[in-house]
Formats: sequence, structure tokens, C-alpha cells
Amino acid sequence: RYRVERELGAGGMATVYLARDLKHGREVAMKVLKPELAAAVGAERFLSEIEVTAGLSHPHIVPLFDSGEADGLLYYVMPLVEGESLRDRLSRGGPLPIEQALSIAKDVAAALTYAHGRGVIHRDIKPANVLMEDGEALVADFGIAVAVSLADRAQLTATGLSVGTPGYMSPEQIGGEAELDGRSDVYALGCLLYEMLVGEPPFTGSTMQAVVAKALTEPPPSARDRRSDVPEAVGDAITRALAKRPGDRFDTARELHDACAAAPTRQARRAFSGTVVAISVLVAVVVGLGAWRTLQVSNARSLLPEIARLAEEGRYVEAYDLAVQAERWIEGDPTLSDHMSVVSDSLTVVSEPEGAEVFLRRFGEDSEGAVEGQLVGVTPLEGYRVPRADHRVVVAMEGFVPLERIASSGLARELVGRGGPLVEARHLSMALPLRSVDALPLDMVEVPGGPYEMVSPDMPNGLSVSLSEFLIDRHEVSNERFRAFVANGGYAADEHWLATPDVVRSELVDRTGLPGPRDWVRQDFSEGEDLLPVTGVSWYEASAYCSWDGKRLPTLYEWEKTARDGGIARRGVLMPWGLTTTSEVNAGRANLNSSGPVLVDAYPFGVSPYGAYGMAGNVREWTANEFGDGRAMMGGAWDGPSYLFSNIASSAPDFASTALGFRCAHSDGAGDQGSGRIDVDTRTPVYTAVDETTYRSLLAHYR
Repeated sequence: RYRVERELGAGGMATVYLARDLKHGREVAMKVLKPELAAAVGAERFLSEIEVTAGLSHPHIVPLFDSGEADGLLYYVMPLVEGESLRDRLSRGGPLPIEQALSIAKDVAAALTYAHGRGVIHRDIKPANVLMEDGEALVADFGIAVAVSLADRAQLTATGLSVGTPGYMSPEQIGGEAELDGRSDVYALGCLLYEMLVGEPPFTGSTMQAVVAKALTEPPPSARDRRSDVPEAVGDAITRALAKRPGDRFDTARELHDACAAAPTRQARRAFSGTVVAISVLVAVVVGLGAWRTLQVSNARSLLPEIARLAEEGRYVEAYDLAVQAERWIEGDPTLSDHMSVVSDSLTVVSEPEGAEVFLRRFGEDSEGAVEGQLVGVTPLEGYRVPRADHRVVVAMEGFVPLERIASSGLARELVGRGGPLVEARHLSMALPLRSVDALPLDMVEVPGGPYEMVSPDMPNGLSVSLSEFLIDRHEVSNERFRAFVANGGYAADEHWLATPDVVRSELVDRTGLPGPRDWVRQDFSEGEDLLPVTGVSWYEASAYCSWDGKRLPTLYEWEKTARDGGIARRGVLMPWGLTTTSEVNAGRANLNSSGPVLVDAYPFGVSPYGAYGMAGNVREWTANEFGDGRAMMGGAWDGPSYLFSNIASSAPDFASTALGFRCAHSDGAGDQGSGRIDVDTRTPVYTAVDETTYRSLLAHYR
């Protein structure tokens, strides 16, 4: 009956294929449930109950043609929709015009109202499940909704399948309530409308856990705070749709749409913008289209002095936005081209293998909580123009570990300023080798080997070692990870404590006298602190944990290479993510000069040259080396300033602090990776007075 031709895409619940309907001679989309989901549902129940979905007939619902079972696989067949998904549209162009967003929301609300009236809850309303065709929105995947509603929840959870998408799941769906009603879909529609207007879902985070925590605990953000031209009625409707309690939301999707429909017209909402449009149209009518274009060109040229002023003040992103606006009318203008060369950069990303998706997010006002960013292309991505700023780059391909990097405009210019041609400063490029998920643990990053010389100001000049390729933890070890060590008898396993004196080992206890970090109680941390870095652990405990996890503590050489790759700044402050000014150091990048530790994944823009996070601030980190009178630690912490990031401190190996944690490393090479003792010359210098003439000569340099 069907001939499968190729895969079109895959999600958490199913894989969709392009197929040929041999009976009717047409192309169709065939969705095949993942085997785990099929097993949790059962073929007989699925094929019986999906008839309900097959009966859904609505202009804004993708219809169901057929369903069946083949070789133990469950599938259903839909028409092949020509067009793109709403996710594709948002990834390509960002937030939508208000009228378009409300039109799409109207179509989705109509589809949901119809389905809810027939007892079908979707459970996974999100941009990827809204298809656009001929200006109309179609809701897809009601077949998956039936499968999820039938699945044995315990069995489904055991398989690791995610029921729903965290950024759009209602609090009650997150909580695992078995009986959901239409108000759960109303919540998801509110998230969808918010994203169409703002450009991202209302609750974001660098991990699924972070998104879920915000959705359950934080009040819904205001769309009007993020986009001032959103009508008050629309903003209020979204806020109500995102209420934590179902009873506080709209009862139906239609009510949500009706509340939005009460918003005033575009001209009334944006008087200034509407006036400009009206005047433009009037000019076109009165003086003709040619004169109107002349006016637009003149207006664009009038922006040039402002672009120059903003660039001179270092406000490159604002200048770039104006330059792009002017470019619509005076592209190729020499003065504009000169300004654009100052306020923009060119980004090139290549990967091995090629064909990886490249996501981009500019560091700025709302950087915290950013997830992967906007899809801008696939590798090789060459010469992609970006505003002069720092950008978080995520390179991802199915079956491979995603890579995260910072494309730092400031660092590129610092490096070129040491002797390279200035034009090269605008070209940000990175070549990234992707590793299979089977070859590289997801919680670690890969760092290449080779000669490495320490650059910390606390180290003697010329201190170097030849490193083998190694892996290092992506984040600091969290309370959650350390609890597994405690719960699995890590403190009692002698093979992990070979370097620990027995008298010291007996004293490594928590507040209740049980083996564990100093600030824990009854071998556990306080509620809600799962993803905080584990603190209150000695060097001995850090070393034992890493041994238990099949790893070891990183050496100073490994730690510093991961954190800064031997970089030295002659101006500004060099941090793991690039070059910044003193005032910018911890703004959305690192936890410094604060009141305590934060989540290990709290700063998506605080990423090092090799993809490790939190290497500046939050907690200082133990390393393997003996240093001075104790063991070395690096990175600075929440209780100190930024300049301590590059300093090396030393404490007795039994020392513990609320500002001290660790991460682990692993290597297969034969070398010791520079793990030996490092002696630092601590002799007091002897000063000899100079004569008066020499003194005056030296003094002249400081006047």
C-alpha cells in the first residue's frame, strides 16, 4: 500500500517519512511511532482509539488518512503539507508581526476548540507542530496525542521518552497528572503566542530541568515588557493563559482568542509607526512612487551620522541595527559600507562531518537563560554577517555531541592587534570536529593535546608540559552527582582513598557526623540545590569522587588550557569566553562578587574556548597538583573579584569551603599531564637604592 522513500525528520516520539501511497498515486507523510512508545501503548488499543483522531475534520487540523501496524511498528498517514512549520518560520525570521501572530493563534485556537469538544487533548502544542500552508495554520500530530493518552505512564517514563516539550508543557503536565483537560493546551497556546511575539518561549533555560523549574516556580513574564507594541489586551490574555493553576486560565482556547481579538487596531496601538506608514502612503499618492523612494533614500542617508556616533561610542549593535535599516535603501553606499565594516563581523563555521546545524545567539540584555539560539544555517557556514559583539555558537548534528563556543569579536581584534592585518579582525572563524555520542560522554568536553605553557601570573615563566588529548567535565560537579557517590558507598570504598590518611578520612563528615560534605545534613543537601556545585569537600573527597567516576582531578595545565587556552590580554580582561572590560566581566557570564553559589549551568554565555562552563567564578576548583604548602586550586569564586580567575591558590588537602568545589578529567595518554609538584619561588626580593639622577629619570615616566 505504501512505499517509504526517505526520512523527513525525527522527534522524541516518532519518525516521519516521505512515502508513496500506491493505491491513490500520491505522496504522503507517514509517521512511525518509536518502538518504546508503541510498546507502552499496545497495537490493538492504538489502532482502535486513533479512529477518534481520524474523525477530526477541521480546516486547521492536519487530517489522518490511515493507520496500521507493520513488522511490529505502529504508524499513521497524513497528507504531505507543502510549506514550512512555524518553528522554521521563527528560526528564519524571529518574532512575527502582531497581526500575523494573532492570525496563527486564531487558527490554532479554532483547531483546539474543535478537538476539545470531541474529547481530544493535543498535549504537545509547539511551533514544530504548527504547519503553515497558503497563509493558514494547521495543527499536526493529534495522532501522537492519542498514543500518549493511551500509554502506560510508568512504562513510558522508564523508556526515557519525554511526554511533551518542556518549554510548552503546563505545570500540571510537568507534574505528571494523568487526567489533563483542554486548559493544558490553552497554556501551551499561550506559550506559542508569546514566542511568536517575543522570539522565544516564556520560560527558557540551558537544561530541561532549568526550564521546568522556572515554569513551576516563576510568575509568567509579560510579553509587553519584552515587546512594547504588544497590545495590552493581548499581553493580559497571554499572562492569564500562563497561570499556574488551570482554574485561573481561560476555560477554552476560543476564550483566549476572543480576549486577544479585543485588542485595538495596529494604527491605534502604534500611533507613531502608524503615522509614519500613513505619511509614507500619502507621499506616494501625492508625489508619486519615485518621489516616495527618493524620500526613503534621503531618510536612510540621514541615519549615517547617527551610525557613526554610535560606533564611535562602542555601541556597535545599535549602530548595526540602524545600518541594516539604511541598507534597504542605500545598499552599496561607500559611507554606509565603511560604517558596516566597523560595526559588523563575518562568521565562518566549519565542522567535520559537514552538514551540522549552526545556532547563534548574541550576548546581550537577555542572555541569561538562553538555550541554543536561532538556526542560521548548516556547516560549512561561510561569511555569515553578524553585529560586532560576542555570540554563542552551538553546532549540532543528530548522533553527535553538540559543541558550544563563543565567537568573541573583542578577542579577535585583540589577537589581530598584535601584528595581523586589521581586516582579519572582522573574520571570526572556527573549525570544529564533531564526536559521536558513542565516543564522547555528553557531560564532558574534548581538549586537544600538545605543548602547553602556563600563563597564570602566579607561575614562573617557561613552565610547560606536553599534554595528551584529554576530556574534562563540562560543568562543576553538582550536589546531585556527588549524592550518587555518597549513596553508592563511595566513602567506604577503600580503592578510591589511597592518598588519604586514615586519621583524616575519619573526619570527613557532614553536620550530623555521617560521611559527606561539611555543609550537608544526614548525607543530603537542602531541597532545590540539586544543580548547585557541591561544596564543603576536601581535596581528598574530590579526588575520591573522580576515581569512583572513572576519572581524576585535572592538572593545573589541563585546567588552564581548558579555561583560557594560553591566551594573554594586553588590554581589557581575558576571561574564558573572550576579552571583556572590567565592568562587563560578570554581567551575565559568571558568578562573582555575589552572595553564594548558583546552578552549574546558570550562565550559557560563560563558556570556555573548549566548551566548559563555570571556569570563572561560582566556586574555586581543586586540581591535582601539589603547590606551595598544599594542593592547587583555580578559577575564582562567588565571594571574590574577577581578577582571581587567573590566580592560583593553595590550601591544605583537608580544607573545605562553601566557595570551593571541583570538576574531573580523563585521559588515555601515557603522560602524567603535568601532575607533579610545582614549586614557586617565595623568596623576599632585595632592593637596592639608585642614585638621584636615575631616580629622576624613572620618575619622569609616571608624570
